[in-house]
Amino acid sequence: MLALVAGDRRLLDAQDRAASTTFDYAERHAAVTRIRQSKAVKRVASDNLVIAAFPHVTTRATDDMPAPQLHIHGVVFNMTQGPDGTWRSIESRDLYRLQKELGGIYHQALAAEIVQLGYTVSFAPDGTFEVDGVPLDVRQGFSGRSAQIEAALDARGQSRTTATAAQKAVVALDTRAPKQAVDQRQLVTGWRTRADDLGFTEDVRRTLVADAEARAAGLPVPTPRQRRLAADQAVAFAGQHLAEREAVFSMAVLERAAGDAGRGRVTHADILAAIARAKDAEALVPRAVPRAARGVAGFATREGVETEQRMLALEAKGRGTAQPLADRIDAGRIIGAAVLRSAEHGHDWTQGQRDATRDLLLSSHAVTGIQGSAGTAKTTTVLSTYARATRDRGFEVRALARTATAAAVLGNAIGTEHMNVARMLGTTSPIACGDHPPEVWVVDEASMLGARDAEALLAQARNQGARLVLVGDVDQLGSVEAGRAFGQLQDAGMATFRLEEIVRQSNPHTKAAVEAMLDGDAKAAFEALDAGGGRVVEQPDTQTRQAVLSRDFAALTREERARTLVLDPTRQAGKS
Repeated sequence: MLALVAGDRRLLDAQDRAASTTFDYAERHAAVTRIRQSKAVKRVASDNLVIAAFPHVTTRATDDMPAPQLHIHGVVFNMTQGPDGTWRSIESRDLYRLQKELGGIYHQALAAEIVQLGYTVSFAPDGTFEVDGVPLDVRQGFSGRSAQIEAALDARGQSRTTATAAQKAVVALDTRAPKQAVDQRQLVTGWRTRADDLGFTEDVRRTLVADAEARAAGLPVPTPRQRRLAADQAVAFAGQHLAEREAVFSMAVLERAAGDAGRGRVTHADILAAIARAKDAEALVPRAVPRAARGVAGFATREGVETEQRMLALEAKGRGTAQPLADRIDAGRIIGAAVLRSAEHGHDWTQGQRDATRDLLLSSHAVTGIQGSAGTAKTTTVLSTYARATRDRGFEVRALARTATAAAVLGNAIGTEHMNVARMLGTTSPIACGDHPPEVWVVDEASMLGARDAEALLAQARNQGARLVLVGDVDQLGSVEAGRAFGQLQDAGMATFRLEEIVRQSNPHTKAAVEAMLDGDAKAAFEALDAGGGRVVEQPDTQTRQAVLSRDFAALTREERARTLVLDPTRQAGKS
């Protein structure tokens, strides 16, 4: 509106610079190729792309005429030059993964440019913004394309709020008209006539642009120190915010988060300089980003690294400090009795379950781990037997988990008191001495613990003289908070006993499907299901799928329904 209708040509150059900043960002963080080395194919960052930029100034045509919409299409060619100088095709996963960050970087750069031109902007929570001064009713009066999509949604009984992203995308494509070549002078004349009719007259437009030009001329030029301080604060805030969720985060995500924190007060170049200073000061510690291409830059915060180091030190200090619960003869007797009890109910123990239980009973470490996939029956065999043996020797057993539900399931399974980890960290029990019995804390779903909670739990267990058994699967559940504590402890040498054989599935094809999914081989999993491990039924749309699910579930007996789990991937189904 300001560039094309009000005629502020400075905004055209501002938009070009913002697009250029975005393309530079894409080159540094989304340029990846595949390089074969011996028999392995590695994803490697190449730091360069070939991009053709096409500026456009209109939306697609509606019933009357295209609306003004200044934008640039960046067409990325399927070619990049690898570190060895060879040109290869690009591996586009990172371009797709960073699409929100790319949009965010563009809006940040554009907002900073517009502020420098004397306009003020208002930011939305998602990082997008509006330029102050253009009334809402005027913007809506030119939004014919949006009105067209909303009308199409309404005809389908939907709205922007209720429709899914996929449904809105389908409607957008269905209503999409081809772009038309229209004389630019005729367009500008038509736009200005419509603006006049909406009250955004020539006098209003000229005043808005003139005020911005005057404001830009009078804007105080921030000193280098002021710009450094603002950028340093934005990077520090972004780093701390990201560290609350991820122990290691990519530089790409950090740049976007810092730009959001800067809110148009700093440029992207200022952010890059501030990241370099934080790295030099060791406030940001370079780290490899999990599952990223080789050469992708990542960081952890100094505080996060120190938390991890304290956590690992606590575990290491507890090695060899505990009295084993049993010798080999006692352990064999305990396991033998448990195996006989299971046999009476028609369940056999695997060798892995026997080994893990024996090693746990013989352990002299204050902190131990049980690494086992879902379906290995670790709770009903290893943990139940261990809990019974520790209680027989005078220990008090506590069942813990990050969530109260998981703690309750574990507590009921091993017959003991349960609580979530947060509640445990908020309580202080007497140190195990005198008349107070020693304690064993069994923590299920340990892979969901972040580094801070894991460190606090290890410290509290050490202070109270409690033994800690961490149970989980590093490949199944991840931490919501920063850090993969369970995996880091295993990597650092924590005594860990492993269960790998799936026993939950009795059908060999279903078992093969589960094992294939654990290995990440979806093709083999579906082949096992098709071979007799299950039945895959595809439905053409969401409504039909939900109707069939409801019908089949209602047809089950009460006992069958109690053993049946119904899952639906859509948010809408969860509400219904």
